[in-house]
Amino acid sequence: MKVNNKLIPNTNITLKEFKELLFKEFKGYPMMSVNYKSNQFTISQTFYDGIDITQNKISKFCKMLNINHGLTYNKVIINLI
Repeated sequence: MKVNNKLIPNTNITLKEFKELLFKEFKGYPMMSVNYKSNQFTISQTFYDGIDITQNKISKFCKMLNINHGLTYNKVIINLI
């Protein structure tokens, strides 16, 4: 299974759809990565010219979508298992 087609646990949102929702919400893509060994999707706070995508904003967005997540230094981590 490709990682973009993977459902985020306890939701009916695929990783690809979540990335699109992030773009719509923040008008830009935050830095994102997938750790395939631990099945974790990581979103880092990102700053563009005129766009601030902070850890707090990403966390609030995840809560709005009922996505379980954890916080580390400037990052939001979503377990994909």
